[in-house]
Amino acid sequence: MKDVEKVKLNEKVWALRFVKKKSLPSDRWGDCNVENKVMRVRSDLSDYNVLATAIHEMLHASSFHLLDEDWVDVTSTEIARVLLKSELVKVNRE
Repeated sequence: MKDVEKVKLNEKVWALRFVKKKSLPSDRWGDCNVENKVMRVRSDLSDYNVLATAIHEMLHASSFHLLDEDWVDVTSTEIARVLLKSELVKVNRE
């Protein structure tokens, strides 16, 4: 996985970073910092959970104050499932 420094979401530029488990609170797989415009995802998760969490944080970043957490969680999980099952994406762990 590679960090991406210029992710454009809803006309704002964000960074997507893959971090070690200890970098996040123990109850989180990722987070989205609106002030710093940085999304973080744990790199030690399964392919499915890395992808779902990255999508989850990108949904938050694109519409932070509009989207309900439950909706973001269900939607990101389903998008990741479909992308992996269809073989449109493969998580690269280099």
